[in-house]
Amino acid sequence: MRLHRLLFPLSCLLLVHTAALARVDKELLRAYKVAKQYYAASDYVAAKAALVPLIEAEKNDITPYALFYYALSAYYHKEPTLAESTFTTIIEEYPGWEQQDEAWYWLGQLRFEEKDYSAGLERLAKITDKTFAVPSEQMKVYFLRQLDDIFLLQTLFRQYSEDQDVARVLFDKVAQQPLISRDFDLLNTLAHDFNFSLEEYDPLKETVSLKKDSYNVGVFLPFFVDEVDYEEESSNLFVIALYQGIKAAVTALADQGIKINLFAYDTKKDPVTTAALLEQEEVKGMDLIIGPLYAATIPLVADFARVHQINLFNPLSENTDVVGDNPFVFLFKSSLETQARKAAEFTLQNSNEELKVGIVYGTSKADSLQAHTYQQCIEHSTGKEVALMLSITPEEAQNALNALREASEVVGEEQETENKELASLDGLTHIYVAAKDELIVANILSAVEMLKHSPCIIGHEAWLRHSLFTFDQLKQHRLYLVSPDHIDYNKSDIHEFRSSFYDRFAQYPTTYACTGYEMMLFLGHMLARYGVYFQKHWTKESYPRAIFESAAYGIHHDNQHVPIVQLQKDQFFICNQGMLRD
Repeated sequence: MRLHRLLFPLSCLLLVHTAALARVDKELLRAYKVAKQYYAASDYVAAKAALVPLIEAEKNDITPYALFYYALSAYYHKEPTLAESTFTTIIEEYPGWEQQDEAWYWLGQLRFEEKDYSAGLERLAKITDKTFAVPSEQMKVYFLRQLDDIFLLQTLFRQYSEDQDVARVLFDKVAQQPLISRDFDLLNTLAHDFNFSLEEYDPLKETVSLKKDSYNVGVFLPFFVDEVDYEEESSNLFVIALYQGIKAAVTALADQGIKINLFAYDTKKDPVTTAALLEQEEVKGMDLIIGPLYAATIPLVADFARVHQINLFNPLSENTDVVGDNPFVFLFKSSLETQARKAAEFTLQNSNEELKVGIVYGTSKADSLQAHTYQQCIEHSTGKEVALMLSITPEEAQNALNALREASEVVGEEQETENKELASLDGLTHIYVAAKDELIVANILSAVEMLKHSPCIIGHEAWLRHSLFTFDQLKQHRLYLVSPDHIDYNKSDIHEFRSSFYDRFAQYPTTYACTGYEMMLFLGHMLARYGVYFQKHWTKESYPRAIFESAAYGIHHDNQHVPIVQLQKDQFFICNQGMLRD
């Protein structure tokens, strides 16, 4: 979209150059005035034709003015390339011309219109006349606000780190991002350095975090109470286990003097049932809501939480869509984007060689999301594109591996194969595998074993739940696993919990029971320490947990504490412990 008129009025130029043209030959001056009349009448073709003889004549005081109006006529005649080259001629051939700042201004606008934002900012920075300050600001803000690429805006800000207009647009754009993907650290830095106010974006600025003698917690889960058959395998037994963990935590909190009143609501995975539950008057009195689990019911409860300003925690989801822009909704776990970002940070901080990163990912939405988040983080930090971005299906992975094996059995030029996907892994220093499919993971690991140089592989702890490799293979690879649910079984709290859980429920806790217990224990302590809006008091500090690793939220809406582990001496050790403490 082109601006119809220059943001800075051209009348200033017309007023200031009268004296400069007093020395010009009368015939040339007459011809110049005729050309200006054509320009004023928007007859840009005639204006250009009338200006050509003036431009081609021997250089004199009128030449830069003739070039200027020629450039303007070309612009309004929709010839931006000709306009830009003409303005550039003025800059290069008439460095002492008193109206150069106006030429720079136009050159800035032309670059902005071509979406060359860096060059646009560079040209506006050449202007020294302070009367251009306001129109320059208007131009930058006008064009930069049309830019939705946060990473590009950050790049521009790094180049022009003292430009308040660039900083303001970046600040507003980041502040308008979905809560869970909002870069709050960047917002705080910009607010501090440029005296911007974060208060306008704080949804809790009017709330007070009250402390109470006891807290009401509503649990919205698909219990299917009337349908559970404990004698048969039931698809919702994991929900029962989750709730048992929550109840166990309530008991543990009571022993510590923290009283939680638990209210269970059976959503039955049904939005109609859930909507009816939300109509109950007692639900409005909840201090905290846990759940629900399924897509059909999550928006209903999340909207209810927003309207009634009740914090809601989803116990199992890693999907940022659950949070959206709702300031009262949180994920108990780390989101997929956070996990990928922490993997990228680990890659960048633990590379002692020139980084050459490859990314292999499956075709699911979750795989693609993590792959592209990791890619953006690496490229944004290094300023270089990743060496390999490979999306692959299980079948393609198997076929590529077979082709690679065949190629390794021949020598010389015959090693060239039709399918080179996995062969392109050679030479990479790091490979991030954003996939949980067993065939993809197994084939990638097999392909890596055939490489001349062994790269670092960053995968996911979910791989351990499948029989994809032996401990010997784990030791053989330089393999690191993103492990948001890492458990250190040397903790005494874990053994105490398992023992007490067995005494109460006659069975040992599953992972879901551990999740319910850990979540309720953590949230109970937060309520007791800070009150109903505990997030108002969160900082970057990590809060220790009984079973899983620490929790760290700060201003985020998902857990930022993401351990990355490696097998060492038959045990998994956290490799990014220092980063987690930062």
